Amino acid sequence: MSRKVKHSLEFKLAIVNQILRGDKSLATISRENGLERRMVLQWMQFYKRFGEAGLRPQSTVYSLENKLEVIRYFTANQVSLRETCLQFNIRSDRVLFNWLKIYRVGGAEGLSEETRGKKTSYKAKDFEKSTRKNLDGE
Repeated sequence: MSRKVKHSLEFKLAIVNQILRGDKSLATISRENGLERRMVLQWMQFYKRFGEAGLRPQSTVYSLENKLEVIRYFTANQVSLRETCLQFNIRSDRVLFNWLKIYRVGGAEGLSEETRGKKTSYKAKDFEKSTRKNLDGE
């Protein structure tokens, strides 16, 4: 399932460029465009750090090693969730928040891909089909 992109790259670039040119303040531009000030600030931060690539949508699967590196950085440097996400190009501080919550409960094992996601279960219909097939074969 893909994530819905709410704002195009061109739109984000236009907003960031208006702010960089100093035409208007971040707050004014946010208000005029019906945008959360915090989101526009995040666009600015990612643009300054990563350039245009920082505004492009990304769909990333993080390895266990990468998650642990981010968590270690966060705890060792006593920085905010947002600062840590900016350091590692993680677009949402909610992602890191969830990793920390999982890590505190289940440790590194809780963060591994094998223990994450929806568990598959054997459906009753599949069971019936395989049972009938086995019975018919006898």
